[in-house]
Formats: sequence, structure tokens, C-alpha cells
Amino acid sequence: MSRKKIFDGNGSKLKQGSTVIGGIVRFTTVPGWTRTEIDDTELANTAVETVVLGTLKKYNQLAFDLKFGNSGEISDANAEYTIEFSDGSTLVFWGQLQSLGDAAAENSSGVTRSCTMTITNLNASGVETPPVLTISGGSTPSGSAPASGSAA
Repeated sequence: MSRKKIFDGNGSKLKQGSTVIGGIVRFTTVPGWTRTEIDDTELANTAVETVVLGTLKKYNQLAFDLKFGNSGEISDANAEYTIEFSDGSTLVFWGQLQSLGDAAAENSSGVTRSCTMTITNLNASGVETPPVLTISGGSTPSGSAPASGSAA
């Protein structure tokens, strides 16, 4: 039996382009996805309402606490972000900062802020671009699209 990949959050960084914005202290929410229910009921239905699931995925929000290294570098515009894990694995996504919490400071810990990002799935040209997880060693799980290309 093969072992599953374990991600260690220790040493994770948030980058916008090549700029390191800061170290991630804690992930509050790592986004999963949902599909929308579409009501398929017709006048011919007599016993129950019917529904189908849409095929499009909606990614949930990403929430984390960040130790700012370059706090002036974070933008509230839609941008491509990379979460770089300590083992070299990456999660690349297009998102926009939805909320930036108040700064908190602790002795020997530096300044941290809570952040919430909405995954927009649209690159700077407005092209549909879903998140891409690349596991250290270069593999991209099936179902992931290239970060700079359009989804099929």
C-alpha cells in the first residue's frame, strides 16, 4: 500500500508573482468546492420536485493568518497568488482579497493579520483559470488546469 502525500504547513509562504508577501502562520479554511443545484421540475412532475447538479465548480474562500514580510505588497485587486509549501509543492490560484483583519503583534512573533480571499477563477485577461496544485516533483493531479491557460 502506498502512502499518501502529507502537506506540512510549517514554512508555507504566500506569494504574489515573485514577491513573497509573508509566511502563513495558520490556515483557517483551505477551499474545497461546491456545485449548484438546478431545479429541473416541470409541470409534468406530480409526486416530487426534481433537481440536477450543475457541472461547474465554485471554489470556496481561502482564510489564513499571515505574518507580513512585505505588508505593503498585498493588493486588493484580482491577482495570481501562489501558496508555496515547505517541500516545494505549490497551489496557484487567481483571487481577490475580500477582507484583511486588524494587525496583531506578539513578543517574538512579529505582526500577523487574518486574511480572507475569494477564488475568482479569472486571470488578468478575464480567461477562466481554475486553481492548480502541483505536488513537489512536478506532478499535477488530474482535473487541474494550467494556471496560465484556460480551462477546458
